[in-house]
Amino acid sequence: MPLQIAYTQTDGSVCEHMLFEGRQYRIGRSGDADITIAHPQVSRLHACLQAQNDAHWTFSDTSSTGCFAHGKAISNLMINQVYTILLGPVACQLTPWPHKTWCVWIAKGCGAKSSSPGTLCSYSNAPIVRL
Repeated sequence: MPLQIAYTQTDGSVCEHMLFEGRQYRIGRSGDADITIAHPQVSRLHACLQAQNDAHWTFSDTSSTGCFAHGKAISNLMINQVYTILLGPVACQLTPWPHKTWCVWIAKGCGAKSSSPGTLCSYSNAPIVRL
């Protein structure tokens, strides 16, 4: 299942990424990270996310400063529901998106009768969202 990660950048804007199965994603401040968080207290390669099948993702701490969820340090966590994880002081919201709950809006639509975000896909009856 896809996974959305969202966090607030230092300028106050919210950055969102949609992750898909089939590869590992590295999170950190390094240019080598797949998801770059430009904050001095985020390690160069702070954490990794990997889909374990279509049911959940695994979050792994690879930092020297730690990751926290619900006020407790975590090293590994199974993501099968919405979690907020702190990478240093940066709060990252991780939201699983089961395949049946979304349909991607693209320029030509998804084959739905209406291709506008906020409408429902005529095939899956899922909401059409703009990514």
